[in-house]
Amino acid sequence: MTKDEKYVIRIMFKLRIHKKNGQEFEDFFCDIMEKYNNNFHPVKAHGKIGDKKNDGFDKVTGTYYQVHAPENINKRETIYESASKLKRDFTGLLEFWNATCPIKKFFYVVNDKYSGNPPLIHKAIIELNKKYPNIEIDEFRAKDLEDIFFKLDEDDIIDIVGNPPDINIDKLNFSELNEVIEYLINMEVTAPDKESLIAPNFDKKIKINNLCDIFKNYLNIGSYNIGDLEKYFKNNSHSYKQTLRDKFNSIYNDSKKEIPETDENFSDIRFQYILEKVLLNKKKAVFDATIILMSYFFESCDIFEYPTRR
Repeated sequence: MTKDEKYVIRIMFKLRIHKKNGQEFEDFFCDIMEKYNNNFHPVKAHGKIGDKKNDGFDKVTGTYYQVHAPENINKRETIYESASKLKRDFTGLLEFWNATCPIKKFFYVVNDKYSGNPPLIHKAIIELNKKYPNIEIDEFRAKDLEDIFFKLDEDDIIDIVGNPPDINIDKLNFSELNEVIEYLINMEVTAPDKESLIAPNFDKKIKINNLCDIFKNYLNIGSYNIGDLEKYFKNNSHSYKQTLRDKFNSIYNDSKKEIPETDENFSDIRFQYILEKVLLNKKKAVFDATIILMSYFFESCDIFEYPTRR
């Protein structure tokens, strides 16, 4: 895996962290842990019995995990509930499991979406450590899951987040784009004139939005074909172009809700979010055509921010 591929995969991983809540995140966590540790066993809840406050454990080391994945860990009511849940879950775990398989380590797994846990959770962990000095009790955050994720074999990494964009895997998911994508793939290539070689200057907007060099290169390369895309739009109804514009803008606005600015890579994760939403499949020709569309709507400021907004 190259450095650039690893960066894109990291962005893909972080996007999943931001999108997964509740049971979906718990399944994601368990999938990674099972691939990482052969001794890890997920515990599925069963009816009224539940999971007895144990979402997964390693009986060899006596390490237990309880997963908590609210939509927003920093909401006031969520903070208080999360701290209370930590104490309740640990007490319930101790009562049911300790006699069968002694608890040596307990991790409260929180999908903090890279924002960090609030003070009340740290306070609860410290209090539990004082009350049960023979058991190691600690937090387990998104960054910790990422560290484990990148220790996996490359095949397991791909199995979890999918292939980087240039690998051929068919997966139709956005039928509204079929027509324009097909046009961009099949358009005839002609010798470029001087005017067509002048690409829009994205540098200021890219800098303001803090996009990485990989995505900057994507946009710059795509921008050289914006003229061909504009010809296509001129030959089609205004409503068709507006429909695409509204779709891209809506997806971008969704990305802003899913990925807050508290994440250091939030712009890159938002870029990947849009790309995954609109990519019809992962054939290179389709990927290249999609990048042209993203360049077009990036230039028109339907996705990402105007330089004057910051």
